[in-house]
Amino acid sequence: MGLTLIALSGHIELNPGYRSLENTKDFHGLKIAHLNVRSINNKIDQIQLELLQGQFFDILTFSESWLNDLFEDAEVQIPGFAYVRKDREGSLKGGGNIVYV
Repeated sequence: MGLTLIALSGHIELNPGYRSLENTKDFHGLKIAHLNVRSINNKIDQIQLELLQGQFFDILTFSESWLNDLFEDAEVQIPGFAYVRKDREGSLKGGGNIVYV
């Protein structure tokens, strides 16, 4: 019944969310972003640059980081964020998560 009432109200956004990162600056709540990056190692410089320019998010999560014990912590640090990483295991292709707070 609840969904029927929402549909009848006429206030349904077909694609909810922000149109660009610039739109998140004025939002005063907790801002969380998630990306499936398929290897963070070759994207960390761009991610750092974007974050340092705007600090748009409070929490960032990345899946498929493809990190393993060969990657030093310093390689994936982002200034102003603490992080926890769960590297892929063994010689598996894919896997791994990293969360920045």
